[in-house]
Amino acid sequence: MELEPFQDRFIDELSGGQRQRAYIAMVIAQDTEFILLDEPTNNLDINAVNWLEDFLLDFEGTVIVVSHDRHFLNTICTHIVDIDYNKIKMYVGNYDFWYDASQLMQNLMKNQNKKNEEKAQELKEFISRFSANKSKSKQATARRKLLEKITLEEIPASSRRYPWVAFSPWKKRTGLVFFFMASAVSASFI
Repeated sequence: MELEPFQDRFIDELSGGQRQRAYIAMVIAQDTEFILLDEPTNNLDINAVNWLEDFLLDFEGTVIVVSHDRHFLNTICTHIVDIDYNKIKMYVGNYDFWYDASQLMQNLMKNQNKKNEEKAQELKEFISRFSANKSKSKQATARRKLLEKITLEEIPASSRRYPWVAFSPWKKRTGLVFFFMASAVSASFI
């Protein structure tokens, strides 16, 4: 990661990418067994991200990273800590493994609930048909006990806030709007 072009400048004179490199350089220059990074790839160009990935892969200590950069997480992570449903779960593997495993668990819970709902409906139908029938009343009572034992797991909504972007104008636009393109300028009215 190249630091020389801005080594004699004040931090507030640097661009976002230069500033991020300087902060990362300050962190890794310390002799430590533990590094905590919050969104380390923000404002970095691809060469700096690749350098950081290589550095972290060779780093023998513990690294904790908070990032939305899936490629970066897939490259450097050996464990993912998922905080959801007010619980903390650790997965061994990278981001893709965590995602696949968490989706699998969600699907298993949904499928089990569906099977339990179908079984409960089947038992209710049997009970309603045969509870008055003297010869089948014992079976209906046994099925009522089975029905009481069936539980449907409540699948709570995720406590994560999925990022999304919405733009809503604060006032209605009227007049001339320009669209700038690489080779020409065009105008239209709204």
